[in-house]
Amino acid sequence: MPAASGHWPSPWKQTLMSEVSFVAVEADAGLRERLDEEISAFNAAVTGHHDGRLLSIAVRGDSGDLRAGLYGWTWGGCGYIDLLWVRDDQRSCGLGTRLLATAEAEIRRRGCDRVALNTHSFQHPVSTPGSATPNAAVRRATRTATTTSTW
Repeated sequence: MPAASGHWPSPWKQTLMSEVSFVAVEADAGLRERLDEEISAFNAAVTGHHDGRLLSIAVRGDSGDLRAGLYGWTWGGCGYIDLLWVRDDQRSCGLGTRLLATAEAEIRRRGCDRVALNTHSFQHPVSTPGSATPNAAVRRATRTATTTSTW
């Protein structure tokens, strides 16, 4: 409800010591790193989990060309897959399935018993009957924006 002055009350204004500015840009790697540090420190302090580690897997051909890759992290008993990519000419031949299986194995090795994956339904090929467990996670992810699987 608007205050007598005709403006909406600002409950956070009392806590600000000075004016602030908001700057929106395409990308700021320094900001991403700082936010990651701040969030990780807060989460570790609150939960007691200090086991956060980055995870990256590159799939390269004999000449060193990148054919597929995965980027994510593990923390607090869960693996998070943030980016997963397979080159166009390498799709539909099982490379993505093997990449996910490799990630699952590493996530388990780190002591995690679940994994979260974000995807869009158009980003993966139709799964074939009898496919490996990683494809099951991808199929579930087509129904929701985020999928968490527990082993």
